[in-house]
Amino acid sequence: MDILQYLLIDGKIRGAVLGHFKYGPYIMEDVCVRLPENEAEARKMEIMEAIYEINGREEPIRRYMGLPV
Repeated sequence: MDILQYLLIDGKIRGAVLGHFKYGPYIMEDVCVRLPENEAEARKMEIMEAIYEINGREEPIRRYMGLPV
C-alpha cells in the first residue's frame, strides 16, 4: 500500500490514509492514526468524515486501524 494522504489532527500530523493510487477515486485500504487507542476509537467518525469530505464516498474506506469498518 501507498500513503495517499497524511492526516493533520489537532495541528499535528498524526496519521495517514493508506491505499492505492488510480485514475478516478483512490482505493482507501486503511486509516492509521497515532492517538491513544480510546481516543482513536472515540474520534473515528470525525476522522472518517473529514477523509470523505476531501475524497468523496465513491470508494469506501475498508479498514480503520486495521479493523474492518
